[in-house]
Parts: sequence; structure tokens; C-alpha cells
Amino acid sequence: MTIPLGSHKLLFRCGMAATESGIQGAGGIVLLAVIVLVITVRVYRSATRGIRFSTARIYRLPALYLLITIISIASITSLSQGLLLSAALLAAGLLAGLRMAGGVKFFEKNGAIYYKRSPLVMLIWLVSFFARFGMGYMYPSVHYATLAVALVLAATTGLIIGEASHIKKGYEAYKRSPGTKGT
Repeated sequence: MTIPLGSHKLLFRCGMAATESGIQGAGGIVLLAVIVLVITVRVYRSATRGIRFSTARIYRLPALYLLITIISIASITSLSQGLLLSAALLAAGLLAGLRMAGGVKFFEKNGAIYYKRSPLVMLIWLVSFFARFGMGYMYPSVHYATLAVALVLAATTGLIIGEASHIKKGYEAYKRSPGTKGT
């Protein structure tokens, strides 16, 4: 991967080296494709098989999404410019997530408790996440479009954080319900 010297400024977009004209070379495209594939496979697997419940897991995943969102916002704008908007949209998403995350289902498999999360929340986050990568790759100099997609990512991350709180409450109710092991 070569990065031209001179008028091109080195930028870091979600950990990938890029110039003002976009991700350079086949290496950047392959890395982007691998990231998209890994995330898509993980989401599909958890949607079809369910996720083994643990309190740490329901909070670790939203924390990871929050980190990805912060890196995404920081890579395209000054922190003071995007951080305030991101925080506002994250809070709005959190409130929406507390209301929308009713699609969580709990079940037992091999003596462990699993859950399937709301597919709508996950789909919204995936679409905004991939749109952010696509905008960064196809239109790296269109700052406001990329910022808009990153802000949607912030709102959707808030949805996922709200959903995590809802999952925890749903788990407590599932434990108390008759016919469960209550573990």
C-alpha cells in the first residue's frame, strides 16, 4: 500500500490508512471486505442461533459499538464538533432503545439460557455501520454526508445500549417465570 507524499494528508478512518482521495490500494479494500464479512456473519449467527446470556456480554457488546462509534466520529470531524451532536443522538437512541427493544426472546438450550435480540435494532445498526464504511470509501471528501451517517451510527448505538438494559430486565422476568430453572 503506497501513500503519496506532498499535498495528501494522512488520515485514519476506523484504523485504516487513507488519503483524502479514499482508501488506497487493494489492501484497504480487502480489509474493508473482511471487516464487513466478519460482522455480517456474527450478526447472522446470533440472530439465527441466539446468544448465550451473561450480564457481561450484554454490556460488552454495546461498549464495543460505542467505541466503534466514537472512533468513527473522531476520524471524520474534530471532537468538539461531532461529540456534542453524537452525545445528543446517542441519548435519543437510548430512549428509543428502551421503548423499541421488546422483541427479545429467551430460551434454554443445553442447560444454558439464550436470547434472541430484536432484529430491527440490529439491522438498523448494521445498515448505518456499513453505510459509514461505504461513504468513507466512495466519497471520502464529502464531509457532511459521512458525518450524517456517523451520527446515525451514534443514534443506533444508543438504541443498542437501551436494548441491553431491556434485555437485562427481560432476563430478570424470565428467571421469575414458572417453568424456568431460574439460574
